[in-house]
Amino acid sequence: MKNKNSKNTVETRSVGRPRKEITYPNRKFTFAELKLDNAHVTPLVLRQRIAEDSLLGKKSVLVKLDEKRDNGSGKGRKLEVYVKRERLANLKTVHVAKTVHVANITTPKAKKVKVVKSTPVETTADYEAQKAALLAPDPVVVVNEPVAATPAPEVAPIAVTPVASETTVA
Repeated sequence: MKNKNSKNTVETRSVGRPRKEITYPNRKFTFAELKLDNAHVTPLVLRQRIAEDSLLGKKSVLVKLDEKRDNGSGKGRKLEVYVKRERLANLKTVHVAKTVHVANITTPKAKKVKVVKSTPVETTADYEAQKAALLAPDPVVVVNEPVAATPAPEVAPIAVTPVASETTVA
């Protein structure tokens, strides 16, 4: 007998946990930006999904652009830039360069700059006094007076009383 409730059946999934959803930004983005937007997914899963998506060819969701960005540290290879395929058509129309005739370009005129004179904070006399103080040799302390020996204070003798000791006879 045929199942008449085929519309209500639950689709069967593969064994294991369901795939995590990845949200792709609606702008140009690098892998680091993708990782920030999808903190709930590990970087390895993100790399695998990008690799799977690139194998789909013209049916893929992402397109890798020829543009590359420097990473933050300035060391290592440049970061690859991705964009959604649906946004690619909009990017091409926005970034079309206009042609410029070289013969019509003129050199820009120099602008006049107003120079404001400022008074120095220190005068020349103060500067020279500071310079002389820094260049002067360190003062040397010379003691010409002989040092007199001071007598030690007298100490009063302490009276000692003998303590009677007990002796026991056995």
